[in-house]
Amino acid sequence: MRRIKGLEVTTSIFLILISALMGFAKPNLPDVNGFIVWTSNRDGDWEIFRMNLDGTDRKQLTRNNSPDTTAKISPDGRMIAWTRERRGRREVWVMNADGSNQHKVVSNASMGIWLSRSEIVIFRGRNEVETYVHDLKSGSERRIWPPKGARLRPREVRGATPSLNGRYFVGWSPNPRGTWIFSSDGRFQKHIHGGCEGHFAPDGSFVYWVMSPGTFGKASLKGEISGELYKVDQNKMWYGHTYFPQLSPDMRYLVYGACPNNQHDHNTSDYEIFLMRMKGLKPAWSWPLRLTYHPKTDRWPDIFIQGGKGRSRERVRSGLIALYAFTEGKGTVVHDISGVNPPLNLRIKDPKAIRWIKGDNGVEFVKSSMIISEGGAEKLLRKLRSTGKLSIEVWVQPANLRQTGPSRIVSMSKDPLNRDFTLGQIKSDIAYRLRTTKTNPNGIPELDTTSRVLDGGVVHLVATYDGRVKHLYVNGVRHPESQRMSGDFRKWNSFPLIIGNEATGDRTWLGKVFLVAIYDRPLRPDEVMRNYRAGWRIER
Repeated sequence: MRRIKGLEVTTSIFLILISALMGFAKPNLPDVNGFIVWTSNRDGDWEIFRMNLDGTDRKQLTRNNSPDTTAKISPDGRMIAWTRERRGRREVWVMNADGSNQHKVVSNASMGIWLSRSEIVIFRGRNEVETYVHDLKSGSERRIWPPKGARLRPREVRGATPSLNGRYFVGWSPNPRGTWIFSSDGRFQKHIHGGCEGHFAPDGSFVYWVMSPGTFGKASLKGEISGELYKVDQNKMWYGHTYFPQLSPDMRYLVYGACPNNQHDHNTSDYEIFLMRMKGLKPAWSWPLRLTYHPKTDRWPDIFIQGGKGRSRERVRSGLIALYAFTEGKGTVVHDISGVNPPLNLRIKDPKAIRWIKGDNGVEFVKSSMIISEGGAEKLLRKLRSTGKLSIEVWVQPANLRQTGPSRIVSMSKDPLNRDFTLGQIKSDIAYRLRTTKTNPNGIPELDTTSRVLDGGVVHLVATYDGRVKHLYVNGVRHPESQRMSGDFRKWNSFPLIIGNEATGDRTWLGKVFLVAIYDRPLRPDEVMRNYRAGWRIER
């Protein structure tokens, strides 16, 4: 045993010296607390391994005769989920980050990504053509891909993976071959490139993928190629055939696999794991740091940085006074889950006109109706009067772009002429009315957009007021149209909070509502973007 250990150490030293001569001089690794996991067949079978970023504490986490692959680290770094294949069938397993408490959680599926501490994305069906969200706490599942009724140009989309907010999917198709990006409803479809292994950036702002062996490409959420995330000079680096890219949650590090330039096969080539420091999404080191030294295949790495932010669904809580996530799935009551007492629960007035959306959090207004508080929204009145500022946030999808009035998406009002605030739709634009001591009782003058901010798809809207200016944010970005005004909320009245209509029932809005939130302060631009990236699905 001593001779074997000595031989392994000698071999490792030899490989390190050779790699330094071949352009793999080890860069200085900053004091960062993190680890990677990856798949290797170094013991004769595919197993999961773990190692700290500084190369210490390398350990084998799984030991069995079944192939274990595609390990993914949970957002908090405490758990690892992976795919195990037994008797020709795939299963999803979960364990603690130290390898303990290994147990199966899903049959007949393979692992995708973590959405939150308790939700994972899994793939089912032949060639992984169906995507589901699996709740580890309840065991429940909902299918999120392919979208029902959508006409997809690719005949088959494999491993369709959602962005954290659920608005987009990235996947690979054999025909037309390559990486594709889609909107969640399938209306938008774009063939990015002929490469593979598409991922969303941890902050949800772009897509990256294997553009070619040696190059990881970068594209916008509309599928427009915006350059290279990372490119290896294959004339200088022997291990220049790169695959399996994975950005750290804070996007400060890129971990990937690479094999010699004259190899390619993912099962037999000498893939090793490398680390590159990123700064401003550009390589910050002259050379990558090589983390593994073994002639077998090391592939599919994932990375966790302690304290690194990015891959989580945590929403802004500061200033939140009312939150409706429509997680009930049935019944006539929509609960205020903000945690701010007393809860301002809402009631569905006509259940036949409002349907709970199957497989998702939300309701659909199919006929004229409303969801309304019982009596005045006293909690909102008290909180908002005291600050004179607010934010109104919604995730919605209009049924059509012909609605006008404006049609009321969410309102705190008495009738068409008296209100505290209203966010409404005028065809493909948004109307934002807010009553202050300087406006009339109807909240006029109002902010009306004129640039067609709605396209018929799911949209994230945030309307803010800071005491001087009304702003509107669309899908995380501040809209250029704003309105200067003044005044506070001292003249507000105890009107009910209403979704989908006016209290008088004559300002009908039709469509889907996924989330409504009210804050007693204006959200900052970075906070709006944080909520946009978090999406509408709330853990309860």
